[in-house]
Amino acid sequence: MINNYLHELEFITEKIKQAYKEFAFSGKRDVFQKSHFDLVTDLDMNIEKYLSDAIVKEFDGDLIHGEETAPRQALNGRTWIIDPIDGTCNMARDIPLHGVQCALFDKGDDVLGVIYLPYMDQMMYAVKGCGAYLNGKRITVNSTVTLNNVIASIGDYSHNDGDIAARQHSSMGYLYPRIAKIRMFGAACFDFGYVAQGKTDATVVITKNLWDIAPGVIICKEAGAIVTNLEGETYSYGDDGAVACANEEISRLIKTSFDNRVTLKDKDGNEHKFKCCIFDFDGVVVDTEKYHLIAWNESGRPHGVVIGDEEYLPLKSTGREYIVNYIASKSGKCLTDEEKKCIGDTKDRVYTEITADLSDKDKISGVEDYLTYLNGINVKCAIASSSLFAGKISKELSLDGYFDVICDANIPMPRKPAPDMFLLTAKLCKCTPDETVVFEDSIAGINAAVNAGMKVVAIGGIKHDGAMLCVKDFTELSFE
Repeated sequence: MINNYLHELEFITEKIKQAYKEFAFSGKRDVFQKSHFDLVTDLDMNIEKYLSDAIVKEFDGDLIHGEETAPRQALNGRTWIIDPIDGTCNMARDIPLHGVQCALFDKGDDVLGVIYLPYMDQMMYAVKGCGAYLNGKRITVNSTVTLNNVIASIGDYSHNDGDIAARQHSSMGYLYPRIAKIRMFGAACFDFGYVAQGKTDATVVITKNLWDIAPGVIICKEAGAIVTNLEGETYSYGDDGAVACANEEISRLIKTSFDNRVTLKDKDGNEHKFKCCIFDFDGVVVDTEKYHLIAWNESGRPHGVVIGDEEYLPLKSTGREYIVNYIASKSGKCLTDEEKKCIGDTKDRVYTEITADLSDKDKISGVEDYLTYLNGINVKCAIASSSLFAGKISKELSLDGYFDVICDANIPMPRKPAPDMFLLTAKLCKCTPDETVVFEDSIAGINAAVNAGMKVVAIGGIKHDGAMLCVKDFTELSFE
């Protein structure tokens, strides 16, 4: 196949060197603000025009998809991809980590890629099916490297997609203790080029820009790299990012680092993955449920009502109004609205008084470690509680920072076992019910989660047929 594109390969490698030599050393360089966080220089513009003009003159009918002048050109027929300076921000500050990149697509198929690193005088190139080369010598990835010796490079963070940037950040946190080193070159030509040469062992470049991705992708493929998207699937142009790895073990590790889902096994050992974890508060995050019962009994005692432990189980998480009405009914009296209000106000006052001195010892065993783990893999975490005090107490115990969303009884809506609070919380986390797992310690809460179409982990030893798993506390959950 190389014979089919030999002329194109010889032509573009020669023209790239000529263009860089002509314009890179021609004197003072003008730098312009291309966007809020990006630059363009006269060198970018001049090299792209030089290469575009040369290609059109040499190959009549070929199209140009160039970063600076034709970024929206579709891949029709034969289309050349031009990145006149990859790593412009580096180059503008005289950092030598930059290069020129080109690729050729023929009928939508990437058939040729070229990367020129001028400061190293390195010309890398590949033609589909014919291997990858550096200055005429064949190159391959370092396929035998083990994880403890892996050096991986990560591309620039996205300024346009906060979710992708968050995934990239959590990925780096996941990878750092598992591989030798992480690098950030600021130029895709080095990211891909060094993997192809075996100097590094993996790279993650998050962009859909063909000029950044295409030349390096074909060179890495031809050098033996495994090239996937962030989900570990075979890479297709238009995916959020490209991952090139020297072997399958590294590829699996990076896929896991971008998964952003927690894996939980149900009672039968089946695995389920979730993007969002919703926590009830009392009895799940902090051991305060017992104080609710004390406060309710204090407010009900003037009316001759005392609620036992077993009696309280179906009342947990049903909300203030429901329990006030339960006490009123149990009293056997026809209580006025004012008397009912007094019951609720007394309960809130007593609860506030007896929880004034909560400390770390009141946190449910293992919950903070588990929240730290979930945050580390960028899983959404939220509180959905029927208590008026969940937000307040979580802040007092410095737990609020673990949660993306906190919904408590200060938000007016139907209480558990109605699914409304869980559905709202998942929506605020931008997750669907089937992407969400709920951690609950109450019958009403478990029923609410089931009614919302979510999986449930029962905490605190409660047994419920609707729960996928029942555990005493978070120390019984795996962190892998």
